[in-house]
Amino acid sequence: MKSVMTLLAVAAAAMLAAAELHVRDFGAKGDGANDDTDAIRTAFAELRKNGGTLRFGSGSFAFRGLLKIEGLRSAKVDFSGATLLNTEQNGSFQFDNCENLTVSGGVLTYREMPVRQQTSAQHPIYVTGGRNIRIENVHVLGSPFMGIAINGCRYVWVVDCKIEQTRRDGLHFVQSQDIVCTGNYITQTTDDALALIDYGHEGALRLERAVVANNIIYNCRQGLVCLGGSDVIFNGNHVERTTFSGCQITTNDRFHNLRQGACSARRVKVIGNRFLESGADFEINGVFIRNTGQVTTGHAGIVVSYIDAEKGWNRNGDDYFTKTDYPVAETKPGVFSAARELGPELFPKRRIRMGETTARVKSSVLRDGKVEFTLDTPPAGKLESFKLSRILTDIEIIDNEILNSHVNGIYTNGVYRLRVINNKVFNCNVSDSQWTGTAVSILNGAEADVLYNWIQDNRTEKLHKKGLHITAADSRDIGNRIN
Repeated sequence: MKSVMTLLAVAAAAMLAAAELHVRDFGAKGDGANDDTDAIRTAFAELRKNGGTLRFGSGSFAFRGLLKIEGLRSAKVDFSGATLLNTEQNGSFQFDNCENLTVSGGVLTYREMPVRQQTSAQHPIYVTGGRNIRIENVHVLGSPFMGIAINGCRYVWVVDCKIEQTRRDGLHFVQSQDIVCTGNYITQTTDDALALIDYGHEGALRLERAVVANNIIYNCRQGLVCLGGSDVIFNGNHVERTTFSGCQITTNDRFHNLRQGACSARRVKVIGNRFLESGADFEINGVFIRNTGQVTTGHAGIVVSYIDAEKGWNRNGDDYFTKTDYPVAETKPGVFSAARELGPELFPKRRIRMGETTARVKSSVLRDGKVEFTLDTPPAGKLESFKLSRILTDIEIIDNEILNSHVNGIYTNGVYRLRVINNKVFNCNVSDSQWTGTAVSILNGAEADVLYNWIQDNRTEKLHKKGLHITAADSRDIGNRIN
């Protein structure tokens, strides 16, 4: 009998957890005229108690944002059929510290479309500190800041959404992990269309493990962005008409300070994407925007480089170093020992700074819970700490098409272990600028495989001033077809 009662109790709890709530039952009118803010707040408070599904249904629900919803567990918010009409120039919904949450359907828009950029949390959908979050089939129409912003979350899916007319990024992931972003359509963003960001802030999650696949980006200031992330895949995306690059991968110290650690982009794959008309001048959100960044991330269809806080964009990371000092000890003459987690960083040829002098790692090995390494140039005096160069590592650019770029096709600077293979780079440098003209540039860094790419200019007036330029050390230039 006791076991039967236990089963009944479990079943009752499951039924309660799966309860369906309807926002109109809490007083929402959904007529677009009445203010439904209080009814929406009350409905979310009930959803927080027991989980389940909150449905909006057809109608226009006017409300005053930003509404902050905290602590949802095993819940679904179904906006299908509804228009969520924000009557203020702020964000709409912030979901904080939620777990096992799905947000689906509906149109999130504004009574008056935003014309000025806001800051901070003012996004139509903002998810912070969440786990197991899924956002699907949502249409974001207008935003004073980002369209959908994900901050400090683990296990996130953003699929089949439409995002348009945002005053900054369309889709923005910062310091989050285990991301799947696929099937989305993003247009008219005044900044990045789809960005994966890690500023290296101490104590924050690292941006790691993301798959960005089969998205369409059209008419945005910049396309795909990976700033400081690792283990990222961009695959099968279509990126057309960007004022700056179609794809940017950077190690970026613009927002870095001594107390906030350091981020480096590594293990990023750009595979099977299509980039059309990168670096063009055109109208976004009613404003004509020019590519003023031909010496920055608007330099090519795909840009991979270091960005320094003082010197700016497209720098060779081998010439710049972390602000952080890493402790080191000399275990025996010429052999140095550092923390084990620095093992992947202290590979042969990596440049480090010791005081005012620099050296390159000659050899390294993990031993007794530390990484031991030697240098090609002995330090002057006792070595107690060092700084790491700000390079990028293990970048793959394979099977992409870069077509009709108004600037260059592919530009990399200061990348170690780079693979640029089987890409089509056709009819670039449409703008015929003094800053552009080399279709593919592989500058500095080391161990670059540049293999079997097809670089072609078949226009009557040839605008490729140079097809391929490689200065990376220990590189391989094999089978590249240049017409």
